[in-house]
Amino acid sequence: MEIQTMLNFAAGTALTIGGWFARQIWDAVAELRKDLHNMQVELPQNYLRKDEFREGLKEVKDILNEIFRKIDDLYKEKADK
Repeated sequence: MEIQTMLNFAAGTALTIGGWFARQIWDAVAELRKDLHNMQVELPQNYLRKDEFREGLKEVKDILNEIFRKIDDLYKEKADK
């Protein structure tokens, strides 16, 4: 075998392996883009938005303030007796 034939065979093998590797990377990036798009679409449906959380937290705070106010009123009435 001549040197040129061996170099051509080695270059062909290296380019084949490099092409396969590049194709795998390309497919992985395409799949990641699709997954990211799906996540962006589904995320608002599965999780609470900040403003909804704040509204719910405000309701909880109001209920707790009312409970503590009632407890404080009961304590003041008890202390007066």
